[in-house]
Amino acid sequence: PKQGGLSVLGTNVLMNIANSIGALPARNAQHTSFGDGAEKISGEHVKEHGIRRAIPLKVAGAFHTPYMAPAAERLAAAVGRATFSEPGFDVYANTTAAPYSDEIAGGLVRQLTGQVRFESSVRAIAARVDALIHVGPGDVTAGMAKRIVPDTPCHVANELDVLHDVRAALNGQDHG
Repeated sequence: PKQGGLSVLGTNVLMNIANSIGALPARNAQHTSFGDGAEKISGEHVKEHGIRRAIPLKVAGAFHTPYMAPAAERLAAAVGRATFSEPGFDVYANTTAAPYSDEIAGGLVRQLTGQVRFESSVRAIAARVDALIHVGPGDVTAGMAKRIVPDTPCHVANELDVLHDVRAALNGQDHG
């Protein structure tokens, strides 16, 4: 199957389009992103609804959409056999924009099919920390976070050799 997504800068009518085609959009700052199934949103839809910009995205799968329901069932079985300990710090679910509660297994399963609330998650986390650190390849989410909470420092640790720089930046940061 075709793997693709769509990032749209524009209007709230996207929710109506999404509901009509069975796609769950992710709200990321001023953008709305759709996972697999986004090819159903044609240029005609875009212009018809006053959407300013639509960019096709290459994605690895239909994550955060109803298309992941079969995988969610398999994941539920797997995490049902696992034992989870209470985390030593808050771990946020981007489908709720809140820390995982005592029901971690179900929260992990809901991640596969649930709508991403990235902007709300970033705001909730930034309200409780002095700085954000993007850990992992690339820096796209760091750039989005900087636009969402511009007054919160955001560091990128996307390679091992930059970890020292991030640590130095955090140690020198004003915590007043």
